[in-house]
Amino acid sequence: MEPPDINRGSAVFETWARDLEERTGGRLKVEVVHGGALASIDKSYDAVTSGLADVAFFVPQDTDKPFPLSDVVSLPFRQVRADVATKAIRKVWDKGYFDKEYADVKVLFVFVSASSEDLLTVKPIRNIADLKGVKIGTGGGARVKLLEALGAVPVFAPPPELSAMYQRGIIQGQLVTGISLYRAGVHEWVKYLIEPVRMFRVMHIVAMNKDVYNRMPPDIQKIIDDMDADGKYSLMIAKAQADEYEEAMQKFLSTTGQSIGWSDADKAKLEEICAGIFKEWIAENEAKGLPARQVADEFYNSLKELGVDQPAYGYPLPE
Repeated sequence: MEPPDINRGSAVFETWARDLEERTGGRLKVEVVHGGALASIDKSYDAVTSGLADVAFFVPQDTDKPFPLSDVVSLPFRQVRADVATKAIRKVWDKGYFDKEYADVKVLFVFVSASSEDLLTVKPIRNIADLKGVKIGTGGGARVKLLEALGAVPVFAPPPELSAMYQRGIIQGQLVTGISLYRAGVHEWVKYLIEPVRMFRVMHIVAMNKDVYNRMPPDIQKIIDDMDADGKYSLMIAKAQADEYEEAMQKFLSTTGQSIGWSDADKAKLEEICAGIFKEWIAENEAKGLPARQVADEFYNSLKELGVDQPAYGYPLPE
């Protein structure tokens, strides 16, 4: 992650490291290396499994290894604060659905990224027809399927490269979290927030090399196990990201940005497309013997229990 003075979430890693040192009475010393100095984000999972790093932060969706059930958070679940989404996914996590996916590492804490991916554009998109042929920078997965179904042209765009891609005319919008508005300088280019298309997010994991953990004395292992048992650090990071996200969006909409809604007919079409994305994801994973419908239901219901009135577009599906 970026250094703490750039990314508030990164400061939580420093807090966790110092707390671990204190709880172990100085028996463990932790050096936090920021900014991908040990490994880029797409290689950080390999870094921790290979032992290059004892502990690493990684995004499952950005690795070469499949984490199929973790992709549930990348489905069309609506915009909600990152700390709320983190509480919801931890409820699902505690039931063991993800244990096999992370069997090669010792997971220390898990959280969900900043609040939502947002469709932000250079020109006004007042309906689905306006998206036809528009090049939209984004990541992979369900975001690509949604953009294609809406008639847009998805273009792979890592957040640090967004501003340069606007400058070169490669993209005319983005489906990336609005937290990047000022971090990546894209506020200089985008002018419109397309209100209905605020959905998707990604899982974030902090994990320890399993051999490193297994070599530790049992009392140290227990300290590590107990540190985030109540979600303290997971929620600290998620809250920091949610606050930063909301500040960025409020600043944008109160200065240079404008929010645009869609007609009921276009929103109904959006719901239909999103229902298809859920159906496809569930069918693909159930064909592999994975409990995809249960995981989607659990995440949806956990969000409902936390007070989210409409957690998703196109979901729940009829029985």
